[in-house]
Amino acid sequence: MSARQLTAARTRTRLLDAAAQTLRDQAMAGPTLAAVAKEAGVGKGGLLHHFPSKDALVKAVLRRLCGAALALNAAAALIT
Repeated sequence: MSARQLTAARTRTRLLDAAAQTLRDQAMAGPTLAAVAKEAGVGKGGLLHHFPSKDALVKAVLRRLCGAALALNAAAALIT
């Protein structure tokens, strides 16, 4: 993986972390892209480079959470 790809992957991870945190913090009002970008420490343009819309960002967060839940379920199945 090149340095540029590594930086992009880290930024994407920070954005997903920030989106999940912002969703938790602002669940009733709904997160704004500006709040997610601020939480991740990137500009709104950087966020939109990785996720072209709020819908795309929320879907990526949900995919990530579902993937983590499936991994935990699989790990639990190995234990029992």
